[in-house]
Amino acid sequence: MARSPGAQIRRRFIVELGLVLLVGAGALASSVASSRSLNAIAERAEPFAAATAAIERSILAAQGGLLRYLSELAEDTASGVDHISELERQLSRARGAAPSPEALKALDEIGKGAERFRKVLQLMPRSAGPSRDWSRVQEYSQAAIDLGKSVEERAARLAAEARAEIQRQSHGSLRAATAATVLSAAVIAAIALSALVLRGRWIRLQEQLLGL
Repeated sequence: MARSPGAQIRRRFIVELGLVLLVGAGALASSVASSRSLNAIAERAEPFAAATAAIERSILAAQGGLLRYLSELAEDTASGVDHISELERQLSRARGAAPSPEALKALDEIGKGAERFRKVLQLMPRSAGPSRDWSRVQEYSQAAIDLGKSVEERAARLAAEARAEIQRQSHGSLRAATAATVLSAAVIAAIALSALVLRGRWIRLQEQLLGL
């Protein structure tokens, strides 16, 4: 038996309302998924970024210890050596959070350079002697400065790459979440408008039927 026009309109109205609710639930689920995705990015990337930033600070501090020694503000390079030890601890942290084989390779290069820098720092006071033979100091100072600068540049580049990766992934997730939200809002608006139109038709049909 064919449905009456009123029953068909009412059924269509109920279907449209159900679709509105479904799309709303989908938008909410999309928002929750995007939030979890951003949290996952932070959990994966932030430890590595923090460790690489600490490596960068440690090598800068080690270079500062070298400059204090060369400026005769410190008797030895012990503070620089201590900062290299801290750098190596941060290297271990960074290796545990490294996101790729390329990052591990870069960390290995930083570790090798830092170890060479440490050896030169340790050698300088012993070579100069208690009276600080500046001819000996000058033999090692340029090598130490070059090694420190090389490690600093690698550490700075790796830290910058880690920060850029966090921004890239975060922006990608935010764009996807925004697109999903806008699309859901547009669909909800379209369905809501359709539902209002159908409701108006249903009311007019009821008025026509009552007027008969």
